[in-house]
Amino acid sequence: MQATKGTSSLLPQDADWSKVAARWRTDPLCAREREDVEGNRTSFIKQIGREPTPYERFGTSIYFCFPYPGVVPAHTQEFYERWWSSGDHGATPDQAYVDFTAWCWQNWAATGVLEGYYSDGNFMGVEVADRGNIAYTLPDGHIQPGYGWRYMRQIYRRMRQTLWDQHIVPHICTHMTNSPYIPVLSFTDVMLDGEWQYQNVPDKRDFLDIWPPARMRINNFAKWNIIPRWLGWDNPNFHNIAAHYRAWEYRHNRARFANLGLHDIDWLFWGTYSTFGDAASLRLRDPDTAFVGYWDDHAVARHEYGDNVLVSAWKAPARDGKSAICTVLIVNRGDKRLDPATIRFDTAAMGLGADPTAVLAEDVDPLLLDPCQYAKDLNDLKEPDNPDDPGEKTLTIPDEPVKETMELNTPQGRAKHPDYRFTWANGTLTCAVRRHDYRLFRFTLR
Repeated sequence: MQATKGTSSLLPQDADWSKVAARWRTDPLCAREREDVEGNRTSFIKQIGREPTPYERFGTSIYFCFPYPGVVPAHTQEFYERWWSSGDHGATPDQAYVDFTAWCWQNWAATGVLEGYYSDGNFMGVEVADRGNIAYTLPDGHIQPGYGWRYMRQIYRRMRQTLWDQHIVPHICTHMTNSPYIPVLSFTDVMLDGEWQYQNVPDKRDFLDIWPPARMRINNFAKWNIIPRWLGWDNPNFHNIAAHYRAWEYRHNRARFANLGLHDIDWLFWGTYSTFGDAASLRLRDPDTAFVGYWDDHAVARHEYGDNVLVSAWKAPARDGKSAICTVLIVNRGDKRLDPATIRFDTAAMGLGADPTAVLAEDVDPLLLDPCQYAKDLNDLKEPDNPDDPGEKTLTIPDEPVKETMELNTPQGRAKHPDYRFTWANGTLTCAVRRHDYRLFRFTLR
């Protein structure tokens, strides 16, 4: 929900916090948010089989964009121009802004409704105008610039503390795109990246081209203890055009799923394109499941493809009657299809013992063969040339699945497909991996 309807503001309607709780319970505009909170809980229980922890469920929050503080009370008007982002200067947080926002956070937390914040616009750039707060004028008339990014950290620190003061488990999500330094956001829970780089039709570059591994590794949560997520990848016109190129859209989505999964940022390979995998069967959410990145000294795989092939894994130990599982994501960043790729695995490092003959490998990718109803060959697709006039290049999407698609719904049919076939013997996996695509396997004890 927004603090003030139709605008970004730290104040509730009429600047009256005493009415917030009643408005949340009765205002029809809040009904959808209330339903989302309960729907998220129900869906989690159905998928995972238990109640969500406080950090695994939706929390009631308000949206706020820092460069646009909106309506402010009379006693803060003297500071207002310093905080507002306009054409000739950006918004720069200062100590007065920290104190004012903390007063607002305290009042919101006391309503008993709020559980967190969704904050936008971490514009913590240089202040080049002398507005009496950070930058100042030197004796020779030149302005000494100042920086407000440390104040941004204080804003989040006090935001979090006001929630704990009311015995509320904080839920704080923020855009990190405009933040030059991730530790500034250390008092948040979730940081969203990717705001200024979207997929454009007919751009041939995909997510793996634009976001290299060195950049993506910055977002791995183990470095910061903040959960990284992605705002999105599709520009507003993407879906209008991609509807004519379903196989092309699929291929670009696969590159995105691969890169995000490889760095443990998002697990879209579970299945979000058209079907859903059995999320609980991989146990990625289990608290004792350990992520092993491809850069880790204890990586589970070895191969001869250099940086063209990267392998990350999730190790879930045996416990409470559940068998140990190692889920492996193999990503082909190279320019050519690998058929086959040969990868050697250390089953002991996978948590499955030293005897590879006792280990079973299963393909668990619910989306691997999804596009076969749209195109016979994903490895030689033409890109859209003119997004405004798809013309004869439009892919025909059948109303009913073709015969080949129906056969792929059976284990026997899938096993025959060249993109699915694999072998596992004596610790070595051989499988085809499409260009800028991935394979997903689950390893267990027989």
